Amino acid sequence: AKPDAQRRAVIFFVDDYHLAPDSLVRTRKALLDYIERRIGEKDLVAITSPSGQIGFLQQFTADKAALRSAVARLNYRTQTKLDMEKPPMSEYIALKIREGDEQAMVYYVQELQKQNCFRAGGQMICSVTPQSARQLVKNRAQQITVESAPATDDTLRLLEGLMRTAAQLPGRKLVFVISDGFYLNDRKTGALDRIKKVTDAAGRAGVVIY
Repeated sequence: AKPDAQRRAVIFFVDDYHLAPDSLVRTRKALLDYIERRIGEKDLVAITSPSGQIGFLQQFTADKAALRSAVARLNYRTQTKLDMEKPPMSEYIALKIREGDEQAMVYYVQELQKQNCFRAGGQMICSVTPQSARQLVKNRAQQITVESAPATDDTLRLLEGLMRTAAQLPGRKLVFVISDGFYLNDRKTGALDRIKKVTDAAGRAGVVIY
């Protein structure tokens, strides 16, 4: 039992749903550096992602070649549907508008009216009324928020499952969550409840999360 107690399990959870292309490049470089220089003699390492693109290589191993192959499978995961309207609206701004942020709403309404107004005969003619513009902005924010919610839920659900898997391993357990981040204060998605489940599972499993 003593050798097992000294063993260390290191898990890299690469959130490929929320990593920009340049962030993913830096992540791959850091992982390869860890594989070549920093793996301990008794370490077991797993490289995982919520999208599942790593496939069968998503397992604990001390084989550096297998770990390098897992890193090679990490590629940028673009959203299935991109918001192409202008000005750009991020997931954060969409959530703020849905929660009633008037300053953000006014900005997007004004920009929308600029795009749909023209001057004729000395008069400004707009094809979209302020009321219609507000509704269009609300609809856009709602669509962006709804489309981004499944990726966040999948990320947290799989992270919770990872904690339960780690509970079965002996020795020290470390999990590194690598992500550009996502928003958790949307009450409608239940993300905060999911985070609590993740931390509770980590506590029971004795996992330290970075």
